[in-house]
Amino acid sequence: MFYIAIAGIAALSLVVFFIKGRNNLIAIKNSIDQVQNTIETTLQERKDCLEKITKMCSKAKVRDESILEKITSARVKMEDITILAESYPELGSNENFMNLQKTTTNLEAKLAASRRALGTSIAEYNTAVQSFPGCLFAGSLGYSPIKPKKEVSQFFTADESAQNGDIKIDL
Repeated sequence: MFYIAIAGIAALSLVVFFIKGRNNLIAIKNSIDQVQNTIETTLQERKDCLEKITKMCSKAKVRDESILEKITSARVKMEDITILAESYPELGSNENFMNLQKTTTNLEAKLAASRRALGTSIAEYNTAVQSFPGCLFAGSLGYSPIKPKKEVSQFFTADESAQNGDIKIDL
């Protein structure tokens, strides 16, 4: 009777151990998925934002060039008049370019932080899968180590140009 109780406790302990290990792997895997979603969203946001701001800056640049041409033309016509004070119009492209720079910097910082978090989560997951006791059951449950550079990109669904950073800015 004593041996049956010991065997029952041992079996129950193994079941609890197995469940805790499996739940730990699931939690870490979900953390990786969350960070990947954040990166994907940020990549797409960066692409969309840069495209919108680039269009806005291009329009402002054309407008500003037109204004400067008119000012230059007016100066040539007014050569003989002494100008005591000139009033220049506010040019919008400078502010737009500054916004482009700030937005890009903020998005790149957000991406860098997300990539660090992804690396940390993948390292934690790989450690859990490869170390004892996780290695005893991880493989049989379909958990295998992730190779960050090769396998991580398959989880993203952002545009390929957003993933690769192939965003053309033509001003």
